[in-house]
Amino acid sequence: MRKSAFLLGLILISAFLHPAWIRAQIIYDRVPPKIQTITFVKGVFRVTFDEEIHPVSINNSLELLDDQGPVAGSIGMQGEDGAVTTGEDGLATIVTLKLSGGLSLGTRYTFNVKTSITDLAGKALEQAQSISFVGLRGYEWVL
Repeated sequence: MRKSAFLLGLILISAFLHPAWIRAQIIYDRVPPKIQTITFVKGVFRVTFDEEIHPVSINNSLELLDDQGPVAGSIGMQGEDGAVTTGEDGLATIVTLKLSGGLSLGTRYTFNVKTSITDLAGKALEQAQSISFVGLRGYEWVL
């Protein structure tokens, strides 16, 4: 009986000392996330933030519009090392929009970063960012 109570105690203590739990408890953030760079390379928009972004907040946070409306693409996350992450660990500073197809030559586009993006503490991006451009062959840029 004592051995099982001891083991149960160890399990409970280890659960409280789990690194993810400790990390979640010590986050204290007074400032919202800030965009560091926005790039478009090989059909992928990458928005790099100055801190980690909450994975739930990325849904519908980036969009590319053309004259007809939204352009199809998938939103994801990357860590600072460039590795794609599911976002479940909440350690990504880069949010991506990978286009399903290419840009059309001569079409006017607007790329939007919405204020629905939040950091791990729940602070939202203070100001939306919009960039308008015309599709060109081999188009890549960094802001």
